[in-house]
Amino acid sequence: MARTTDSVIFSDAEQEILELALQNPEMSNAEISEETGYRLTLVRDIRQEYEDEVELADDAAEAADQPTAAVDDDLSETEQVILDLVAENPRITNAEIAEETGARVALVRDTRDAYGDQIDTQPVDDERKPNRNRAVPANRRPPNRRS
Repeated sequence: MARTTDSVIFSDAEQEILELALQNPEMSNAEISEETGYRLTLVRDIRQEYEDEVELADDAAEAADQPTAAVDDDLSETEQVILDLVAENPRITNAEIAEETGARVALVRDTRDAYGDQIDTQPVDDERKPNRNRAVPANRRPPNRRS
C-alpha cells in the first residue's frame, strides 16, 4: 500500500510540493519551485525521492477535483502582482516585471499568456516613459517561503 501525502513522515514543505506535483504532473520542478517558494533543488530532490511512491491523500485529491469559482482563486500571490503591474502599465515588458517582482521571466510570460485577456488595464500616457527603476513596495511583493 502506497503512502499518502498526508502521512506524518512528510514535512509541510514535502507535503505541499508532492501534492502540487501529483495534482499537476505536467509542471516542471522550476514551476513548482516558483509556485511554492521553495528552492528548486529541494523540489527536485523531493520529487525524485517520493513522487513515484506516494498518492494524493483523499482530501487533497477531492480538493483537486473541485472546480474553482473565479480566476482570482487560481492565482498565486506572485501571479496577482504580475497582473496588477500589467493592469497599471500594459506596455511594461516581461523582463521589467520579472525584475520588479523577483519572479522568473517564464512565469511572467506564462501568467500574461494565461490571464492577460482578463485584465482591466489603465490608459498609458504615450509621452510618459516607464520608470524602470521603480521598486515594488514591500506590500506588493509576494512573500518568499523557505524550507
